[in-house]
Amino acid sequence: MTPCSRSWMAGWRPSFPRRSWTVASGISAAFSLKFGEAELTAVTICASYYGTGQFVGENFRRVDGGIRITHPGRGWHYDSPGYFHPLGEPVAQEQWEEARWKRRFTPVPPLAMDLTASEVEGGFDLRVQAEGLDRVPLQIACDFAPGGELDLNSGAIQGIAGQTVFLKSGYAIYHVGDDAICIGPGAYAHRTWNMRWSEQAPDGFRVLISLVSPVDRTMEVRCGAWSAATEGILKSEE
Repeated sequence: MTPCSRSWMAGWRPSFPRRSWTVASGISAAFSLKFGEAELTAVTICASYYGTGQFVGENFRRVDGGIRITHPGRGWHYDSPGYFHPLGEPVAQEQWEEARWKRRFTPVPPLAMDLTASEVEGGFDLRVQAEGLDRVPLQIACDFAPGGELDLNSGAIQGIAGQTVFLKSGYAIYHVGDDAICIGPGAYAHRTWNMRWSEQAPDGFRVLISLVSPVDRTMEVRCGAWSAATEGILKSEE
């Protein structure tokens, strides 16, 4: 297979007769794309890192060739994430939050992440960057509206709600009727099906690309007409 809202949300949402997309800050669904009947409802990014790794862009700015949004990776209670040490005494459940401030805190470096979306011929390039501590598990989750089919380099699967598949390498094309969206290349750095703190998609069909930090990776997203004869995208369309 060849390569193929809220009031405080900032977004970039152009549209063509058969194609529309969104890049947004302030929500976890940083990117989405609809091409005809094929719909990539959300691209989300999450790292398993002290409860601060679910990407929610806080800045939204134009850069050369695209849009960049940033997740600074700040902690819940302090500017930096970190580890709360045991208090050394019993604490009732209803007092956990109050007792947290009495516990010794060891900060760790934030895991800062950027997503840069650039429009290219036939679709988009999504560049994901993450830096901080090394070897932190991270995932790119591509959630599709169910009802289509996913074709891989060496297989195919029906897009059923609640189902998850890893894209280990190469490209995958999700198609509904004659409409198709291609993503890739895949990666397989870990086998975490339900990453802690990540938002789940029980009503969607999820394709995972698994990585570890540091990350500087570009995911290609292309759309066009599906060919059952070649099992690929015939051409890009507006």
